Amino acid sequence: MYLSVYVAKHQGLFEKNQVDVTSIRSAGSGPTALAAVLSGEAQFSVHGPEHVGFAQQKGGKAKAVSAVANSAPVWIVAKPDFKFTSPADLKGKRVLVELAPGTSNTLLLRLLGQTGLNPKTDVAINEVQNGSELGPLLAGRADAAVVYEPQADQGVGQGLKVIYDFTRDYPEYAFSTINTSEKMIADNPQLVERFVKTINRITGVYPSTSRCCQTGCSSGVRCIGRQRG
Repeated sequence: MYLSVYVAKHQGLFEKNQVDVTSIRSAGSGPTALAAVLSGEAQFSVHGPEHVGFAQQKGGKAKAVSAVANSAPVWIVAKPDFKFTSPADLKGKRVLVELAPGTSNTLLLRLLGQTGLNPKTDVAINEVQNGSELGPLLAGRADAAVVYEPQADQGVGQGLKVIYDFTRDYPEYAFSTINTSEKMIADNPQLVERFVKTINRITGVYPSTSRCCQTGCSSGVRCIGRQRG
């Protein structure tokens, strides 16, 4: 989801494209990261584009300018004795998932709805902090958990099994994006383009981002006003 930023810095790609990245830090959440961008504390953030939509609803002048992860890397894991043939088998089960409106939470609710299950009455959903799903599941306080990486691999390493793979449902999905402020796009479009070009060097995408930001084109690299809101 976010590795490309670190790889780009480690391999000197930012420097090669004349982008001076002085620091990369974890903000802890998408809203916090985007708030830092809107306040001018940071120039770019990487997180789900839904937070851009939420910020815009409140008057925030933000844009998502490029996709980073184009899939839905979310999985449901359970203990080996969990009998699972379809999502309908989640009925009556205790399921852990990150706090709303996180992507894993949204995808779980959509899956249940598509299956005909009521998330309030048919499944006991317990919302927890992202990254803390495995503990309660391994302790027997839940039947399944909806997780990202590295929790999926960690869970499998501790004897859990993957019972559902959302990447198969959403092979093309704007899971995480590069985000910045409208002011940054207006004041320094060349920097925005160089930053996006650097990240896309890692992900293998090279369209002209400045043109897309101006015209709102529908290619993989574009300004996304609101996605997954």
